[in-house]
Amino acid sequence: MSSYSELTFNSQGVQCEAALFMPQGNPSATVICAPGFGALWQFGNSTAITAFQKAGYAIFAFNYRGFGDSEGQPRQFINPTEQLKDWLAAINYVKTLGAVSKNIVLWGSSLSGGHVLSAAATVDGVNAVLAQVPHCSSRSAMQGANKVKLFATVMHALVDKLASVVGLRHRIAIVGDEHDGACGLSYPGWKKAYLSIVDDTANWQNAIPASSLLTAGNYNPIDTAEKINCPVFIAYGDKDRGILMSDVEATAAKITQCELWKFQGDHFDCYDNGKVNRQCIDKQLVFLSNLLSPKF
Repeated sequence: MSSYSELTFNSQGVQCEAALFMPQGNPSATVICAPGFGALWQFGNSTAITAFQKAGYAIFAFNYRGFGDSEGQPRQFINPTEQLKDWLAAINYVKTLGAVSKNIVLWGSSLSGGHVLSAAATVDGVNAVLAQVPHCSSRSAMQGANKVKLFATVMHALVDKLASVVGLRHRIAIVGDEHDGACGLSYPGWKKAYLSIVDDTANWQNAIPASSLLTAGNYNPIDTAEKINCPVFIAYGDKDRGILMSDVEATAAKITQCELWKFQGDHFDCYDNGKVNRQCIDKQLVFLSNLLSPKF
């Protein structure tokens, strides 16, 4: 990955870490990106960042409160409402930077794919959204979940809530398999795929406070999708075990300007070294070029 400037920005009194990648010339747009469920921006996105940079875009990548070198307690707690506030703070901060373009593009994947849809429905001044395999509906995820595993997960979450009263945390794995017990993500093949994009040098553990799942389990970006008034590109997989195609398509149908690209593959096939990674990036670059070039 090419060199970048290290920055921090304030989100409700919490300092979040960020990285700014600049292109050779003046950037035609600024792409703001953040990671998916329990991840860091450094995981699985280097090919996309490099490609956007070479195409003339600035990239502002950040980590949520409680993750990586960002401030915030409890550590690695996943709260979509708070993470969305970090997105809005990042957008406001980028608009204050002198060297970047004020043409704002939001880029997110998986859980952050849902965040970029939610953010674009919340604020004005966003020129485009790029969402890979976006989380659209927790309701559907809950309905399709294994009931025994779901019950066990709720029990772990309640133990964590009780432990937090006395300043302790009960943690479960972010990603696991059928042998790992309760965890945030346990779809077949996902543990290997997720851990293959983890940067071992980063400040990260495969663990979250179990009650994270109580907050993440009621997050439905589909509910506000009709409020998005900028062009949106969505990539989704026909074999994605965690993101239902019907949810993505129903969400896209609520957006006035939305281009859908369905690829043959699972959730992680669009990340670094995935079988459609390069193709997905190229589709996004063409989308942005067609959208931005005539105007700027």
